[in-house]
Amino acid sequence: MLVAVCQTRGEELVNYNLDSTATDNPHRASSARWCRIKLPDLRDGYLSEVYTAPSYRGGLGLPICSS
Repeated sequence: MLVAVCQTRGEELVNYNLDSTATDNPHRASSARWCRIKLPDLRDGYLSEVYTAPSYRGGLGLPICSS
């Protein structure tokens, strides 16, 4: 299980071909928001919110990452 602990802004990422229309990919997303996540074994890293379900996008009320 991934646990999101904070959010930050970074490079904008897209999960679709920039040449496709919205009708070709209705679930496409573009965002510069990244969430710092922790794994059960205490490793951590950042995950772009474009790879999360739409209901988990928007920051989730997470604090801004300090570093």
